[in-house]
Amino acid sequence: MSSPRYRKAVAAAALRNFEPVEVLELVDQLDLRAQPGQSPLALIPFRSLKQKRNIDAFLDTAPADAIITLLEVLVHEALEEVVEKLGDHAERPSLDQLRAAVDELADDFTPAYLAGTMAVAIAGEFPAAPHCRDLLIERPEWGLAEAAASA
Repeated sequence: MSSPRYRKAVAAAALRNFEPVEVLELVDQLDLRAQPGQSPLALIPFRSLKQKRNIDAFLDTAPADAIITLLEVLVHEALEEVVEKLGDHAERPSLDQLRAAVDELADDFTPAYLAGTMAVAIAGEFPAAPHCRDLLIERPEWGLAEAAASA
């Protein structure tokens, strides 16, 4: 189990891998009205990001849950594709199975999306999180090797 600080750092590093316009376009599409049973306080970091348009400030000040949630929303399609490629092994893939699934998607998703998917698994403490960490470390071209290795 990794520390909350580590999970937040990996998720923040993954978001920094994206072009700011991609992140801000996503935030612009979010419905930031509180839903029944949801604390309006949870939406403050997203509203601030939408208004100030400063991703670095958001990543420096937002709680881990907000950063991880934004990353999850951004990479959800890539995550679904990785899970689909893993098939019956999705719950507990081996490193080789995960590597193969990700490699199959290299033409469909940018490295930022694939690395973000691995970061979501780490931040969410998925059973495959250690393999996701290993994959990030072995692929420095994805830009998260240092963040992943800092555990």
